[in-house]
Amino acid sequence: MVADSAMKSGGEFTGHAVQHGQAVVGTRNVAEPLICDSMHERKAIMAEKADAFVALPGGLGTPEEIFEVWSWRQLGFHTKPVGLLDAESFWTPLIGALRGIADAGFLPTLTLDDLAVASELPSLLKELKDRLRSTSQREHGESLRQLGS
Repeated sequence: MVADSAMKSGGEFTGHAVQHGQAVVGTRNVAEPLICDSMHERKAIMAEKADAFVALPGGLGTPEEIFEVWSWRQLGFHTKPVGLLDAESFWTPLIGALRGIADAGFLPTLTLDDLAVASELPSLLKELKDRLRSTSQREHGESLRQLGS
């Protein structure tokens, strides 16, 4: 849906799909899909090309992917901002669980505070842009290339 809306509005969208046997998983209405051999390769390419990461409401793969790039950020593989679009309080239960994990001492509060969260897209984008401006452009993507190797 996001890709369809972006392209209908004249935006660009690159699809990153995975070859699984004879099937290609993850392409739909994308003019130029990039076919990858594995999910790891797909994630590394997307991470390298991205300026920031945003999780919209989604299924099982969405939290898996946002947690991975957020973990990479905490480990120093990149300095790109990470955020959740909490539209209609979709991510509120997850944020509550994360606060519980932090309260139990398993997640540093600074790490939790590092996650940008907003219920409206303009607010989230502003927060991500502010965080992006405070990061050296030289740092973007350098360590991510090593992950794909």
